Amino acid sequence: VTADPSIRFYAGAPIDSPNGNKLGTLCVIDRKPRELGPEDLETLRDLADLIEKEVAAIQLATTDTLTHLRNRRGFLLVARQVLLFAKRAGKPACLIFVDLDGMKQINDERGHDAGDRALIHTASLLSATFRDSDITARLAGDEFCVLLSGSSALAATAAVDRLMAAVEAHNQQAGASSDLALSIGLADWDPSSDETLDELMKRADREMYVHKRSKDQ
Repeated sequence: VTADPSIRFYAGAPIDSPNGNKLGTLCVIDRKPRELGPEDLETLRDLADLIEKEVAAIQLATTDTLTHLRNRRGFLLVARQVLLFAKRAGKPACLIFVDLDGMKQINDERGHDAGDRALIHTASLLSATFRDSDITARLAGDEFCVLLSGSSALAATAAVDRLMAAVEAHNQQAGASSDLALSIGLADWDPSSDETLDELMKRADREMYVHKRSKDQ
């Protein structure tokens, strides 16, 4: 590197995620020419392995083992940062709260394996409907949520319409024994407001219950 910072030496060990994706490198850089011996290279690789194990541990602790979506801890960890960045950039966001209806009835009448399949199907439909940049999670039990950054309420409503169409298509293909029914609440977030993530989640949760009650009437 002939310009600043005038790097004359570089050694790096790649760091992989548990699914094999390349996350980056653990690197050693100097402005003086150097050489690394076999022991130095082994030490660098050992340190990179430690980082990979730490990344894997964090991912395990923040992932729902059944659906492979983020769990509540993983969602809160990422969503707070997403809202922080959105606030700095002056971008809107929307939170969609999703409840899988009739979960107790599914478990009681069809068994817990059927209940697990219903949760997995719901997670798959959410993942297929929303963008990779959206934060999708299973919060607990039959509750899911999606945080859409940079999206207006209109765009989020269109995404909900696509989700409901996907649920209908699933039900037509799967038959009555595997029907899914979702109650959905949507809350839009203004970057100029002081509303916290917890407050936004409570508001979306209330909207979801309004939708659920309207179906029971």
